[in-house]
Amino acid sequence: MSLVSEIWTFESQGRLHSFLTTNAGTDRFLAFLTARAIIDSVETVHAYFGDRAEGGSGYEILWKPNIRRPDLEEMFRKL
Repeated sequence: MSLVSEIWTFESQGRLHSFLTTNAGTDRFLAFLTARAIIDSVETVHAYFGDRAEGGSGYEILWKPNIRRPDLEEMFRKL
């Protein structure tokens, strides 16, 4: 079963960012990324809707500079 229900990716200043919507809390979401070896491609993870972060809602991921859109296709299949 997928943990992430929506993904929106955009480029800003030459860097890829993704907004992911999930019902997982921060600890579970980070463990999920780690277990699937996705965390190694992530520079930062920022919870948005901070007042709901503990109950899960959404996360903004800033991908490392070497990550390009084709790289994300395989990672997103794991989510």
